[in-house]
Amino acid sequence: MGSSRCVSCVSVFVLLIACGLVTIGIVGIILGSDILQNQVNNQLPLTAYSDQLSSWEVPPVPIYLQFWLWECTNIRDFLAGGKPKIIQRGPYTYHERRTKQEVRFNENYTVTYKQPISYSFLPEMSVGGEETEITMINAPLVTIVSLLRKQNNVTQEIVNIILKIFNESLFVKHTVREWVWGYEDPLLKKAQAIPIIGHLIRDDHFGYFYGQNATDDGLYTVFTGRI
Repeated sequence: MGSSRCVSCVSVFVLLIACGLVTIGIVGIILGSDILQNQVNNQLPLTAYSDQLSSWEVPPVPIYLQFWLWECTNIRDFLAGGKPKIIQRGPYTYHERRTKQEVRFNENYTVTYKQPISYSFLPEMSVGGEETEITMINAPLVTIVSLLRKQNNVTQEIVNIILKIFNESLFVKHTVREWVWGYEDPLLKKAQAIPIIGHLIRDDHFGYFYGQNATDDGLYTVFTGRI
């Protein structure tokens, strides 16, 4: 008799639990999406007190920028009419740092900030040092020739005279650091004094990423995600 009553109690208890779980399931189906959306709306928006603010300001995932440079190894043969022999040099690896600064939260659920980007050389992830010298095409010379040829009042004879005055080689040697981040180019400095194209040359420095290290491109304003 006692055992039968115990079994009945257990059955009732299990039934109550089952009914409770069914009720929770039904409520979850009906209200689950709204509850989840409310949690997302409360947790994801960026605020001055958000847990994710620090990781947003300074991304924890490392970012790397790698360069490969192309060196001509048979300059004399090429200038004599032969085919160029090009060797790829690289990678030369830099660690990119993006740190948001001057962060300001606005009343219209936006945030304004600056994002300076800086690069530091990583020799352990590169094939050589930044001071490695590499001979490549003289990009400023090619650019100036192209600018001269686009001028309607400039003939090929004038182009040849100007190039003779400059006495520049088609290939020049510079370090990896100079090729990437820039160097003062005497050809560009002289070209700025030429009335025909001087106004088109804004700087006497050249580098494929010149002016892009430890700089920012102004203010950003983005939504914080709050609805």
